[in-house]
Amino acid sequence: MPKRKYNKEQAIEALKQTDGNVTRAAQILGVSRQTLSKYSEATPTVKAVKDQLKEARIDRAEGILDYCLMGKKVPPQVRLNAAIFLLTTQGRHRGYEKKPKTKETATVELTVDDLELLTDDELIAVREDRLTMKDAKIIAAARRTNRPDGHTT
Repeated sequence: MPKRKYNKEQAIEALKQTDGNVTRAAQILGVSRQTLSKYSEATPTVKAVKDQLKEARIDRAEGILDYCLMGKKVPPQVRLNAAIFLLTTQGRHRGYEKKPKTKETATVELTVDDLELLTDDELIAVREDRLTMKDAKIIAAARRTNRPDGHTT
């Protein structure tokens, strides 16, 4: 891609036009994504604008996620997927992850498979510490084996 000259204000404006999307902003400026990224890292005001736009996008996404989790008109599967996404990205420190870290761990960890077997009310109870992770794991195991007592055969 041929290089084109641009100044700090033009870079900031391109980032604002694209809501911080560096690839699209670079296209507007006629440069590569890497060139604009390097420029933004070397230019504090451009980097600050880029970072601010990124945080604003994350804030909007969190708002959508909250709506999905609490929205009464949102289908249950969408709420479940939103809860799983939130727990596996933001709840790792509480043991929510796709794969347990080790098999020998002493703490109880819920996997995505476990979360998919819990109802919305049970997920909320775990989040609010009204249901322990150990109990949630037992409920999930019982549903997995289709036995109400949780014992496997």
